Amino acid sequence: MTANIFRNPDTLPKPGGKWTHAIEVPVGARMLFIAGQAGFDGEGNLPPTFAEQVENTYANIVKVLADADMTVEDLVMGTIHMVDKADDLDLLIAASARHFGKHAWAGTLLYVKALAYPELLVEINAARERHGLNPVRSDARLAAAARDHAAAMARRDFFAHRDPDGAGLASRVVRAGYAYSQVAENIAGDHERAEDVVATWLLSEGHRRNLLNPGVVDAGIGYVDAPGDDGRVRYRHYWVAIFGRGPR
Repeated sequence: MTANIFRNPDTLPKPGGKWTHAIEVPVGARMLFIAGQAGFDGEGNLPPTFAEQVENTYANIVKVLADADMTVEDLVMGTIHMVDKADDLDLLIAASARHFGKHAWAGTLLYVKALAYPELLVEINAARERHGLNPVRSDARLAAAARDHAAAMARRDFFAHRDPDGAGLASRVVRAGYAYSQVAENIAGDHERAEDVVATWLLSEGHRRNLLNPGVVDAGIGYVDAPGDDGRVRYRHYWVAIFGRGPR
């Protein structure tokens, strides 16, 4: 199979480190899309420290590549989401060197304030990237509105976009301080894993349209674990994702 072609035109500044501006994949090459990795270990646990999480993330990518009979040399591009802590970047670079060596790939690093529920946002952006869309960034106001709605559904025993008082998405995001030109919401119940939530949404026309909307740039994630729920709606897990775009 013809090797990937690295594109770093002389008309652009030389990319820093081992990065490359672009990679051309030859016609007929196999394509492998790796779902978003959030640093889980082999037992499905998320370690408490960033150092452990970043080590697991790179190790897991290598394992997935190996399972497909590929190596890091086949890696073309990736997007990294990090909480804005300067010390973490050195850990990221060190882990990349250990697992990826000197391989150059087209990568994008995004700093966000926080990941309200990291697995779901990572899975959402992995799905968007597979469809050629830009990732959405975490927005604290949308996250607050999403968390409030997830908690309200668990507490007030309903599962809908409108609460029992008739309040809907628009009123929730405005109350959270988010002025919008576009806004949409997906909800899910009783899925334990974020990847299953996104897979279910992609099978639903309306949810898929919201998740893959090229016009949105922000997202807020809400999640509530409700063990022992004995109400009319008996879900253990309540998920909410709100997608938005500010005024144009």
